[in-house]
Amino acid sequence: MISIYKKEFIQFFGQIIGYASIALFVLLTGLYVWVFPSHSILERTILSLDPFFTWAPIFLILVVSAATMRQFAEESAEGTLELLVTKPLSSIQIVLGKYFAAISIVAITLMLTAATYIPSVQALALDNVFLDYGSILGAYLGLMLLGMTFSAVGLFTSILLRSQVVAFLLSASINAMGYLGFELISEKKQFAGYWDFVINGMGFKAHYESISLGLLDFADVAYFMAIIVTFLSLAILIIGRWPNLKKP
Repeated sequence: MISIYKKEFIQFFGQIIGYASIALFVLLTGLYVWVFPSHSILERTILSLDPFFTWAPIFLILVVSAATMRQFAEESAEGTLELLVTKPLSSIQIVLGKYFAAISIVAITLMLTAATYIPSVQALALDNVFLDYGSILGAYLGLMLLGMTFSAVGLFTSILLRSQVVAFLLSASINAMGYLGFELISEKKQFAGYWDFVINGMGFKAHYESISLGLLDFADVAYFMAIIVTFLSLAILIIGRWPNLKKP
């Protein structure tokens, strides 16, 4: 499993798309934090990283989709996946090796923003005024859980397809639906009342926002872990049956 992890991690940063996707994430979130007037902290009376945590999940979908799109699709297209599944590795080791590589990329991306934004925003504060580090830590934890969830979905979609581009689009679409779709559906007037709360609670965003408030609820963590385990289990099941399957 460690060899697969190293291979995936090195390959991501061995291609320009790896650096480009992370740079794009930092650039886009930076524009919302510093530049765009409607979101810039320079235009706000209270210093906080709220603009970053509002838009980071959207841009994180792009980074994760780029990180996972080639993990199985490329090997399937090149015919090396058949060789991989015949090696003395279990399907669990194969899937988890690739998954841990993906979430390591997510962690590096988020650490870059933390090392950049937190000190720079704190430097703007008056003497003896400090950011709410508790809520910032909770929001980063929520982002990491989102990134882990997005990665599990992206890994699964990569198994289903030979084309990296299609895998990217499918992963981004499913994750966008999971993050934004349920909230948009819950806002329809037909679901006003009890069902809007239920439907909104089925999506990623409601649980991410709950954690971002600094309220670490076991139910929110369990929600993300359930989705992660579900998609990884499906991926493991497919890889375990791969020698008997033919991809369309």
